[in-house]
Amino acid sequence: MKLIDWFRGKKLVTLSVTGNLPSVVQFFTGDDAPSKWWSHPLGNEIYNGYQALLDDKDSLQLKLVDRKVTLAHRSLWPTLLRLAIDPARRKSVKGKLSKPAAKLLGIVEKSGSVRLDFVEPEWSGGSKGLKRAREELERYGAVLTQDEHTERGSHQLVLESWEHFRERARIPEKDLPSLQEATAKISKLVGPHKTTLTS
Repeated sequence: MKLIDWFRGKKLVTLSVTGNLPSVVQFFTGDDAPSKWWSHPLGNEIYNGYQALLDDKDSLQLKLVDRKVTLAHRSLWPTLLRLAIDPARRKSVKGKLSKPAAKLLGIVEKSGSVRLDFVEPEWSGGSKGLKRAREELERYGAVLTQDEHTERGSHQLVLESWEHFRERARIPEKDLPSLQEATAKISKLVGPHKTTLTS
């Protein structure tokens, strides 16, 4: 079976091995899946396969399950959006954020999408402080984080608000499931694992 067909069938997969959930690593290595895959003989194939999934228009990367890199198929995007933009959840998350993380979230939500190397020069906490704020937002599933290839050939992190993603993906709010349906669907997929959008 081709990797892309496997992904479309599973709908939600992690990059590294996470309990009994389907993972890209396990797709290539089978039951003998290593926890540290980059040193595995098939490491290059795993990486290239992961990159191919990232490049697929129907794939969304986020740190969803146990804060690990997770890939979600387009068919799950309305479900994820319902959980992410739920007003009660957003209020709860904002109440937990540190001042730097709340500031960064404000910048992202105002702009829709922000490349971190543009923010860093004026960030009072420097690169380490900005990284801590970004990781805090990821921990609560408050933003989406993507890699962007720059004009100079380097990689830079881009933070995107969920509302900006909804508009970019052209998913009307009326097409989102109910909160109860979304919670049940994700819970069924991830089982006992924690997610950044439901815990």
